[in-house]
Amino acid sequence: MVFLGNMIILLFSSLCIYLPFTLVKVLHKLWWTPIRIQNFMASQGIRGPSYRFIHGSTKEVLFMKKEAMAKPMTLSHNIFPKVLPQIYTWINTYGNNLFNMIQTSRKQLTKYILLFLCTFLSKIHLCFFR
Repeated sequence: MVFLGNMIILLFSSLCIYLPFTLVKVLHKLWWTPIRIQNFMASQGIRGPSYRFIHGSTKEVLFMKKEAMAKPMTLSHNIFPKVLPQIYTWINTYGNNLFNMIQTSRKQLTKYILLFLCTFLSKIHLCFFR
């Protein structure tokens, strides 16, 4: 019976030691690192939307996409505000040097890479995606 009591005390004491370390690790990853990166980028002149705890800019992006899809598109080749309204808005707000903290999937990351590649190539008149 004493052995069982000692095991329970050992289990709870190890849990009390493990939980603060885990909490510090999670807060470091979800709060400290993004804030540090944002400040580092701001010191170099790269601005963007501010970081929001855990979800980043995801809620704002979803709202902008929903709002863009609700409006009918005009008859033009300017589809950038319709396809990626958040990037369009942030480029108009913060300039071409933009830093964005958003959780991206591989599909979205590929879309962003192709978008910026197309934007870069269109400046030198080689973009075939228009």
